[in-house]
Amino acid sequence: MPRLSGTAMNDNNASAAMASRVACLAGAQANASAPLLTFVDDERGCGLGCRFLRLTAAFVAALDARAVLALSPASNWYYAGDCAENHACYFEPITPRESAVALSLGARKHAHADQWEAPGPVGGGAVFTRASLDRFWAAYRVRRGRAADHACFAGVADPCEQSAAAAAYLLRPNAALRARAAAAAPPPGPPFLAAHVRHGDTARERAPGAPEVGLAAVVDAAARRFPTVRDVWLMTEDPAVVRDAAAFPNFTFRYTDFNRTNKAEHGLSPGDARRLAANSLANLVVASEAAGFVGADDSTWFRLALLFAWGATGRKPSVALLGPSRFWTKGGLGSCFRLPDACPPGDGPCAPGG
Repeated sequence: MPRLSGTAMNDNNASAAMASRVACLAGAQANASAPLLTFVDDERGCGLGCRFLRLTAAFVAALDARAVLALSPASNWYYAGDCAENHACYFEPITPRESAVALSLGARKHAHADQWEAPGPVGGGAVFTRASLDRFWAAYRVRRGRAADHACFAGVADPCEQSAAAAAYLLRPNAALRARAAAAAPPPGPPFLAAHVRHGDTARERAPGAPEVGLAAVVDAAARRFPTVRDVWLMTEDPAVVRDAAAFPNFTFRYTDFNRTNKAEHGLSPGDARRLAANSLANLVVASEAAGFVGADDSTWFRLALLFAWGATGRKPSVALLGPSRFWTKGGLGSCFRLPDACPPGDGPCAPGG
C-alpha cells in the first residue's frame, strides 16, 4: 500500500527488517530448553484490544527473561467462543509447548510473576494473569521505561518498536483469518485510511468532556490530517455508523459484510462471539495496510490496530486522533502513541488541529 510520504525503498527496508525480527522471535519461541512464562486468560471481561495488548506485554517480558511465552490450557477467554483452540482459532500457534499451569479463578494468590523483576530467572511456575501483568508492567515499562534485552531486538532501542514486533509475531493470522481478510479487503488502488468508530460500552467508559467519536468527527480529522485521501476502511460494530456514511459523498467508505447489531459483546452466544471476533480481527489485518489511521486513543482496540500495523509493515503509523490524547494504560502500551498534539516532520502521530 503506498505511503503518503517517504520512499518505496525505505518502506521495503523497514518491512524486511521487521519481518526478520518476527522470524527471529519464532525461533526464540521454539527454544525447547527455555523456561516457560505462562499467560492465563483469567478474566472474561477483557476485550480484543485489551487482551492482545496484555499478551504483547507478557511476551516482551518473557523475551527479556530468556523465557518462552505459553498460554494456559485453562483459558477463560470469551472470544474463543465455541472454538476449542482459543488463540489458534484465529492465529498461528505461539509455541510448540503447552503450559501445564491451569490456574483457576479461585487460585489467584498463586506465585504471580509480578513478584519477579526482569531480567532474572523465571521459575517453572511463573504466571501472568491480567492483574499481575498490569502491576508488573507498570514498574517494568511505564515507570522505568525498560526495553527488552534480547538478540531479536538488536539495534532496536525503542520499547514500542519492540512491542510492535512482538504483536506482529503473536498475531500472525492463520489460514482462515487470512482468507477472510483477503475477501474483505478493498481492491488494489489508491491509499486508504483506517478509521475506528466504536459506541456501546465506550460511551459509558469515556471521561466527561471526551471528544465526539462519530463519523462526522472522523471525516473532519481525516480531512485535516490526510487532505489527499478520500478512501476509508471503516471499523465499527454500530450499524448506525455505516448508515451515516451516505451523508459524506466526498468519501468512499468500505467495510466488512457483517451483521452489525452493536449489542454488548458479553451477551452473545459462543458462536456469535466467535463470529464477532473473526470479523474484528479481519478488520485488524486489512487495516494494517492503511496509509493512515483515524480514531480515539482511549480505545484499546485502536491502539492495538496501530501497534499491529507497525509490526506488520515496519512503518510507524500516521495517526489523526479525535481530540487530545486521553490514552489509557491497559497493557502498558498507551505511551507508544502519546505525542499527538502537533504534526512533526514525517509521519508522527498528530491531532486534527495540528
